[in-house]
Amino acid sequence: MDTVAGAFCGACGGAAGAADHAGCAQRLRYDPPRFCAACGFRLDVQVYPAGVVSSCRRCERPARKAR
Repeated sequence: MDTVAGAFCGACGGAAGAADHAGCAQRLRYDPPRFCAACGFRLDVQVYPAGVVSSCRRCERPARKAR
């Protein structure tokens, strides 16, 4: 999974080009994104046995669907 696919990091919420996100990429290998890649705001994340469903609290777009 690409941690910096948008303008913000999905793990820490920081700007994609502002810092090295190698640690964030490691974390996202096992955990769902916690921040919106479009606006950097916190996501509402629900973890189910079948996968993860998340949506942005600010821009209300779905970030990840269950697998």
